[in-house]
Amino acid sequence: MGSLKLRVSPQSASDAMKSLDVSRPASVQSADRPARDRARKAGRANKTDFRGFIKDAPVPIAMLDREMRYLAANRLWLETIRRGEGDVIGRSLYEVAPDTPRLWRDLYRRGLAGETLRADQDRLERPDGRTEWARWEVRPWHDSRGTIGGIVIRLENVTAKVEAEEKFRKKAEALSRLHDAGWRLRQARSLRDGLDELLLATIDLLGAKMGNIQLFDRAGKVLRFAAHHGFKQDFLEFFREVSADDDTACGRALRTGKPVVIEDVESDMSFEEFRAIRRAAGYRAVISAPLVNPRGKVLGMLSVHFGSPHRPSDMDLELLSLYLRRTADFIERFRSEEALRESEERLRLALAGNRIALFDWDRRTGAYVWNDETYRLFGYRVGEIVPSRAAWAARVHPDDLEVALTMAERTMREQSDYLNEYRIIHPGGDVHWLRSRGRFLYDKDEPVRLIGLVEDVTEARQQVETQRVMVAELQHRTRNLMAVVHSIAHQTLSTAASLQDFEERFDRRLRALSRVQGLLSHPSNDVITLGALVVMELEAIGSEAFADRISFGGPRVPLRKSAVEILALAIHELATNALKHGALASDAGHLSVVWRTTGKGAKRELDFEWVERGIAADGADASRRGYGRVLIEEALPYSLSAQAKFELERSTLRCVISLPLTTTGAGEIAG
Repeated sequence: MGSLKLRVSPQSASDAMKSLDVSRPASVQSADRPARDRARKAGRANKTDFRGFIKDAPVPIAMLDREMRYLAANRLWLETIRRGEGDVIGRSLYEVAPDTPRLWRDLYRRGLAGETLRADQDRLERPDGRTEWARWEVRPWHDSRGTIGGIVIRLENVTAKVEAEEKFRKKAEALSRLHDAGWRLRQARSLRDGLDELLLATIDLLGAKMGNIQLFDRAGKVLRFAAHHGFKQDFLEFFREVSADDDTACGRALRTGKPVVIEDVESDMSFEEFRAIRRAAGYRAVISAPLVNPRGKVLGMLSVHFGSPHRPSDMDLELLSLYLRRTADFIERFRSEEALRESEERLRLALAGNRIALFDWDRRTGAYVWNDETYRLFGYRVGEIVPSRAAWAARVHPDDLEVALTMAERTMREQSDYLNEYRIIHPGGDVHWLRSRGRFLYDKDEPVRLIGLVEDVTEARQQVETQRVMVAELQHRTRNLMAVVHSIAHQTLSTAASLQDFEERFDRRLRALSRVQGLLSHPSNDVITLGALVVMELEAIGSEAFADRISFGGPRVPLRKSAVEILALAIHELATNALKHGALASDAGHLSVVWRTTGKGAKRELDFEWVERGIAADGADASRRGYGRVLIEEALPYSLSAQAKFELERSTLRCVISLPLTTTGAGEIAG
């Protein structure tokens, strides 16, 4: 069916197609010549009307007879099959598009046999390697005797919609995987275990074939492998040490401090000396990115490799940055914990009295030793009780006690480090999360002593939960935003006079939506007011040039975030219309914007009034009903339970929007 170029909305084309009947009047069989002549005229008129429908249809659509000859085809169809505006009427579809695949030819034959076939989302592989998605329908049409006269074909490119949905899904999945990896990292028993976990997650994220993580030796100023996946020993030996002077991807990234992307190492001349070892390893593209801590200190390098030439998307690089930060955080945290483990005995003495909880349990005598911070951590006054296993167990949450005891026993059996997180309950009822980390000392394989640290990780737990909630909020917000963008595109397209007109109007509306998203991205405790929206949209149309012709004002009305988007779009449409057709398009025009609150309690309302006076005669067209008016008169009542009145007289426009206010501790919240 050729290549797709346009993405258009189907509107009601499918429903209209169901009712089509391109007929020959039955009276053509009459012996009455005048009757036959009238029937022929009626048939021609019928086809003329249908061809008019085809021409004006907002989707690519064509009508063919039983020999697959074109009876009608609109401009969108001609552009979709890349044949321009040439005359195809009377020609065979297979002559116009000889490369029509066998699959589509079979679908056309089934349509001619009486089947109605459709797909809402069908994958199309183009000869140039691109993948596109289409919504299509093949439907037979009948003449007045019920005989199939041919087929009608509708074809719509929905690639942008599918790609946007896939982008959102990929981001949500990546954040979810990163969230899960965070929990597993807390259980990592070695630096290598944690780096392996993060490396595999990154390879999976980007769809790479292999990868490695190198740590930076500051003394030698070189990178050395700490974790890898998919490489053989000869490769690891060849690149055992990499410095900033080396012209590899890692060397360049170390030199610049920024990620380096090589889409095809075969075409990168600096890789000439490494070509043989690269080919033996089996990769064609590489991304190398520095691991940097918040203070700007380089900790190492993370690299992923691809089996074929590869160009990462902006989304890939954005998600990669999250994984890089998590990896750098893990390296720093684990190194700190490792240093603590290696100096347990010195810490126990050097940190006496400091706010680090230390414990020492002698299994031979049963004696426990706590420092002052351990007492406080478990909710005891210093010296209040004699440290013991019973005193510790009395504070552990009943649901966590058995697991904590079991893990201690298993640690002794396996002669491994003790690591556990559990809840404790303070006397006042407060619940805290603690992480205990310790090591047994052995005498001839017999555990005789446990020395360790305890830390309060309640805040870290809360941060993880907050991250989970934020991911859910991101998913919810993105779904809502996609719905708004789809609605804007649909409504703009339905009234656009041309593709250029659609592009200009759609771009303006997206910029308005972008400004709103900027407000919504502020911290949740920042209040967005109606006045702020009015000022923002008036400034966007250059209100400073009309300072003496614009007046506005009203009380401070905080807005609920769910109401901000649609109110901002409504104000944007009013402002844009005023500039193009209304009061601001006339030298004598004046714009007044005022709002007030009325009523009390549950009957409290916001009244918003937009009045333009002095509109030129050609701007006061009461029959014009564009996207802005539809938004105000239909979308606002549906979304915010608002009442909207839109009055356009000879030289005056008056728009009044009334919506209920709900009251919270912060004041009125519109919507």
